[in-house]
Amino acid sequence: MTKRPKIKLSTGSRAEQPVAPAIPEKPKAEIVRASVYFPRAVHKALRKLAAERGNHQHDLIKEWIDAGLRESIGKGWQELATEE
Repeated sequence: MTKRPKIKLSTGSRAEQPVAPAIPEKPKAEIVRASVYFPRAVHKALRKLAAERGNHQHDLIKEWIDAGLRESIGKGWQELATEE
């Protein structure tokens, strides 16, 4: 079996070839991800409650964090998010 001949696709010098635009930096996210560890029974209860309410687990957790922040520092989720 013979090898295929190599084909040179270059159309000129490197200086003539267009340069790809620089990739812009991503803006910093306003939301960060955090992990929370629960005992299995708490996780099961959270899943059940979320399903009963028709919500996601993270919606319940955010709701509870908001309530805790309001109680302890007088500001909730939205107020803190708009301060930055």
